[in-house]
Amino acid sequence: MAQTWLWIDVIGMVLRFAFFALGAHNAKKEKWSILFTLNFFICAIAAGLYLSMALGQGKSVIDGRPTVWVRYIT
Repeated sequence: MAQTWLWIDVIGMVLRFAFFALGAHNAKKEKWSILFTLNFFICAIAAGLYLSMALGQGKSVIDGRPTVWVRYIT
């Protein structure tokens, strides 16, 4: 079940960074372009991290419990 939610997060973040990329490209004023560009990179990094978690990376077993740490390290 957790894998399903991670894949939903990956798709959501990819859609968001595509939206922000288009917003940065089509912005009329420089301040909006900067805002959209910053949000683009934030969502792109988050999408990559969620993708790594969905693929099973960034996990450790600590005291017998699985711990996902990759999203919180960056």
